[in-house]
Amino acid sequence: MSSLFFSLAILLVQSGIFGAICMKIAEDKGRSGGLWFWVGFVFGLWAIIIVAILPKKVPVSKEMTNVNTLREYKNLLDSGIISREEFERKKSELMSHPKPTYSPPPANNSGSTWICPECGKKNPLTVRSCRECGREK
Repeated sequence: MSSLFFSLAILLVQSGIFGAICMKIAEDKGRSGGLWFWVGFVFGLWAIIIVAILPKKVPVSKEMTNVNTLREYKNLLDSGIISREEFERKKSELMSHPKPTYSPPPANNSGSTWICPECGKKNPLTVRSCRECGREK
């Protein structure tokens, strides 16, 4: 009976370690740590391999979110649900560019790195878009 309890305790500890490893890797890649903890807890080493090969999740830019929202409003206009005036008002709201609250440092794109004008993070010259915010050079 005590060997069964000991084996079960070892299995739970091992599963918890696998879950914690998966959670850390997933969070570093911009994914849900809680979800990946349980995937790692259940599937162990297989889950670690899978989450390790997943690409980093790039957040959707505000401009793309606005474009998608504008498409939804255009569909509402075409369906006759909203008027042309309502569509134009929403379009002007979405397409207006407010003054940025963040002022990026001056571009220092010499050497082997470039600085993103959106978020100010350094990126290698070999990448086309910022690894932090996804904005292209």
